[in-house]
Amino acid sequence: MEPVARPEGADLLEALPLSDEYLQCAGSAEAMTIELRMPAGDGAAREYTVGKPGGDADAAPETIPWDEGRRSTEVLPHEVFTADEAADVFGAYFRTGEVGAPYVLRRRDDV
Repeated sequence: MEPVARPEGADLLEALPLSDEYLQCAGSAEAMTIELRMPAGDGAAREYTVGKPGGDADAAPETIPWDEGRRSTEVLPHEVFTADEAADVFGAYFRTGEVGAPYVLRRRDDV
């Protein structure tokens, strides 16, 4: 799939409102990570890694490369999604505004 170029003269930072809440992913269609950012009770925004239920918090992490291999993110095995699995998460988020059951969230303290 070829990347889609932005229209000539478009300023996407100006066109898209900044937000403390979003769902994003990185990786490949075979293995990607999904991250959620949302406001916490104290007003500060927090980031979480989305995972599937039943994961082992003591399992060895897996590395998800992104940005054409220039960057990577380490996640637990139950936090690795295929594109089809991620589509379900994004679809639910689009419809409801949240990542709910059966998915679990792990707070990212490295942000």
